[in-house]
Amino acid sequence: MVNDLPSCINNCSISQFADDSAIWLCGKNIGYIQRRIQKDLDNIKSWCDKWGFLISPSKTVAIVFSRKKKSEKLLLTLGNSLLQVVNEVKFLGIIIDSKLTWLKHIQYIEAKCSKVLNCMKLLTGTKWGANSHSLRNIYIALIRSKIDYGCEVYNSASHSVKKILDRVQSQALRICTGAYKNVATSGLQVEMGDPPYEERRQCLITKSFLNISSHEDNHPTKESLAKKATFLCYSREIKQNKKTIFYCFKRYD
Repeated sequence: MVNDLPSCINNCSISQFADDSAIWLCGKNIGYIQRRIQKDLDNIKSWCDKWGFLISPSKTVAIVFSRKKKSEKLLLTLGNSLLQVVNEVKFLGIIIDSKLTWLKHIQYIEAKCSKVLNCMKLLTGTKWGANSHSLRNIYIALIRSKIDYGCEVYNSASHSVKKILDRVQSQALRICTGAYKNVATSGLQVEMGDPPYEERRQCLITKSFLNISSHEDNHPTKESLAKKATFLCYSREIKQNKKTIFYCFKRYD
């Protein structure tokens, strides 16, 4: 029944996963965007009333993505409730901020990984504790998996922001190997068979791209990726003479 929800969306795009849904619209005029989104919110409210669904206004928020320093004013209602406009929102486990810096999300990952690192320290000692192989398994299962999740999305963050995760890797590998602080991280990466996160992210992005490209034409993301592959995006990577993965696939297509 929830799969019928997109049928009432006439002005916006919609993403759904289980009971988590999001609608969005792009434009230059905030007033125009507000009117169009409000129409679809009214349609969603009518659809929910028809089928007996309840939407929690406290869990429903709005966010404006803009490069402008001054935040745009947005007034949206769901039924009789005014939606809260926030600067960051968590959707499917990823924290998205209004400037798309991904700083909040990466700090969130760092905080979760720090708890695991502290537990790993408790498992080690000079003459006792878990061996390097066991610690590496813990690191891969409980730390690297968190960092890998959503890396295709947050990879557009600045290098200074992504370095936060590099420090997490360095700390984890030192615990696994028992190495001193003056040992180079690159040496630990070779010893533990764990590549730099920047290279790992590019590998995961490549796998995701190939996986989506191999699907049938009805895959919801395939069309968007095909459009991205037709031109160079003026991103930080392009300005630093680094070609994006989408451009590389178009070049060798």
